[in-house]
Amino acid sequence: MPTYDYKCKECGHKFSVKHSMSDHSMVTCPKCGGVVSQIMNIGGIAFKGSGFYVNDNKGACPNANPHSDKCACCAHNR
Repeated sequence: MPTYDYKCKECGHKFSVKHSMSDHSMVTCPKCGGVVSQIMNIGGIAFKGSGFYVNDNKGACPNANPHSDKCACCAHNR
C-alpha cells in the first residue's frame, strides 16, 4: 500500500497516510481537522549502463581527426 504525504492548509502540519490508490477518502489534518493538500514526491532516478559516470570509458568522437586529438565537429578536446 503506497504512502502519501500531505500538508495542512490551515496549520501547516505535514504528515503521511497509507491508503490504496483507489481509495478516494477525504483526508483531514490529524491536528486541527483542516483541509489538506497532497505533497507530490519525485521518485529516485537510477542510471544504468555505461557513459553516465566520469570514470566510465567514453568512446571516441566519430568525427575526430585520427592525426589530431581535436574533434572536427564540436568543442570536444579543444
